Amino acid sequence: MLSFTKNRNKTERIERGIRNLFLFFGLLSMGMWTPAFSLMERSVSDNGSVSATIPSHAITRVSVQNDRIYDVRGPSGAYVVSNDNREGAIFIQPTAAYVGKPFTLFIATEKNNNYVLHLNSKSDAVSNSSVLPHGTSRESDTLLLKPIDDVNPATVQWESSSPYLQMISDVMRMMATDDRDNRLEGYSRTAVAGKPWPLGSIATVTLKTIYRGAHVEGRVYAVTNRTKSRIRVSEREFYRSGDRAIAIKSMVIGPYQTTFLYKVVSRG
Repeated sequence: MLSFTKNRNKTERIERGIRNLFLFFGLLSMGMWTPAFSLMERSVSDNGSVSATIPSHAITRVSVQNDRIYDVRGPSGAYVVSNDNREGAIFIQPTAAYVGKPFTLFIATEKNNNYVLHLNSKSDAVSNSSVLPHGTSRESDTLLLKPIDDVNPATVQWESSSPYLQMISDVMRMMATDDRDNRLEGYSRTAVAGKPWPLGSIATVTLKTIYRGAHVEGRVYAVTNRTKSRIRVSEREFYRSGDRAIAIKSMVIGPYQTTFLYKVVSRG
């Protein structure tokens, strides 16, 4: 599917910086870490409609998997909108006049698809999340529309037929290089406006990027030391159910410095 030969030297340098790849195979059982945000996913067909409840006091990012939003329309005075031109997404927030009131957005994409999004905002909005641990609900700041039948058949074939460790390694390498030319076929890249969450009292963890395939997805987190001293972290501190592999760029983080955490997780 994808050859990394042209970038072998660059890839090898990056891989040397990612320490202690931690493969779980679903066999580990330990405490779970609460991720940085709640992600709502809605499957939708062209010209179809979906509903979601979003927080009133925070910005919600709306994107379409493997597509780009170029136009959004809705009732005047109901919301404030801004564009993520790099990723083809939008950021919306209800106005004070529409807290607790439903409103509808009409979204058009570059692939000539149209979607109707029925939204309701509440100050205590919660969602059924595919990211939060079972039994936990938090307000969503990311809403992903997933076009039905959008999965690339070649991606399904590759993930199903590739040796397991090779597949995991290729997804990790894709995240580490973050190079559009080296993106695995059929994988989408979504930048996430995640909110930092505390890792104890010493660090914060923020979800930055999601790479989605057919059966697995890669997630990139920023881990920031909030103290005046060096700290040491371990992959085990970040494990949760559904993780297939974890790698952290540096387990020792300097004062107020940031490193990156890479995960390969099952899509559920």
